[in-house]
Amino acid sequence: MSSLANPNRATRLLREVRYLDAEPLARESIEAEKLADSLVALEEWKKAEQALTKAMQIQERLNSDFRGTKQDSVPRYEQLSRKLEGIRSGQYKLKIVRLSNQADALQVKGETLEAAYMYEEVARMQRKLNEQYPESPDASSELVSDFERKSQTSQSYDIGLAIEADNTRLKKLLGLRRTYEAAEVIVDLRHSIQRLREVFPRSSLNNPELELKIRYLNLIQGDLAYVQDRMYDLLLPIPEVSDWQMMRMETSQALYSLIMGTNPSRNIGDLSPVDSVSWKDAKTFCQRLSWIMGCEVRLPTEEEYRLALGRLRYLVLEDYAWGAGDGKTAPQAVASKKAMGNGFHDLLGNVSEWLESVNRYETEKADHIGGHVQDRMDVIFTVPMRSMPRVGRNRLTGFRAVIKISTDSNV
Repeated sequence: MSSLANPNRATRLLREVRYLDAEPLARESIEAEKLADSLVALEEWKKAEQALTKAMQIQERLNSDFRGTKQDSVPRYEQLSRKLEGIRSGQYKLKIVRLSNQADALQVKGETLEAAYMYEEVARMQRKLNEQYPESPDASSELVSDFERKSQTSQSYDIGLAIEADNTRLKKLLGLRRTYEAAEVIVDLRHSIQRLREVFPRSSLNNPELELKIRYLNLIQGDLAYVQDRMYDLLLPIPEVSDWQMMRMETSQALYSLIMGTNPSRNIGDLSPVDSVSWKDAKTFCQRLSWIMGCEVRLPTEEEYRLALGRLRYLVLEDYAWGAGDGKTAPQAVASKKAMGNGFHDLLGNVSEWLESVNRYETEKADHIGGHVQDRMDVIFTVPMRSMPRVGRNRLTGFRAVIKISTDSNV
């Protein structure tokens, strides 16, 4: 039987013939694209553009004259079109890269104003590239923003250095309890930070955390001396630990409210220990207190807590710890029972106390220690350690802080 009597075979033969006709053209287009790539590497832009244009023209012919064959590919044509746009923008892109590198070098040398002007020019060139070659892989609005950010960072470099120096001075003044001078620096810092944010909003030197700190200190500056005096009165050395000192009693609701401006406790009473605070709440308290004190503040580690606690042998715990045997269901006023041998109150019972979380991931639970007012005395004697999510709260958990005392007298 002839092939004409078999339509399927005739169609297959026709496709094979069209494939054979199209294949040399497809190879020629691929070779032209490869040539364009090699010319781009040599930065011979005109020749590269000619070679890629040829590859596109051949692919366009394949798409129109050999539709349905394997060589017909609209996606490849679109890819070549984007590539051609990239070649046309490539020369411009190289100028941008070179100028950006020069600006970086000026910034490193400390010639910040010259660097700023150059970054502005680079941003202008990148915007022009984006407008003329929107389909180019080199088009990027993010790069424009990045160059503008670098320009504003360079322009604001001097004011940024001044803010950093004032912040260092502020910390030392507070660490030395020179709160009157510190208050003056706080005002200067607030104005400088505000100017930096308003004049150079994209500068990398804008520091939201520092701005938050200065805003807070500005609000509380009238109470700086009072808070410091109160805290130093609460501190005791931790046996066998240098530099760090611990609050001799649990954080009261009055103190917590003064620092945080709120009181989450469910067992209300100014002299009662703050309760219903999460580990993260306690850490925020420590951070704010560190701003006021001008030195490091954190929660105690387990080792520091146990060193402060000392030995329990021969102690009548009922004299030192609030527990279930006292018939109370809510925490009692801080330091209303005897201090233990090292001078610390309420390390056991009353409220269980959050500990610093050492070598743990943020997603892991945090520990609290010492038992609480509803624990039996035999349980409290074991110095129970419990865990809770870092955002967890209950009415029988509070905390106290440890502070690193500054010994540097230079400002």
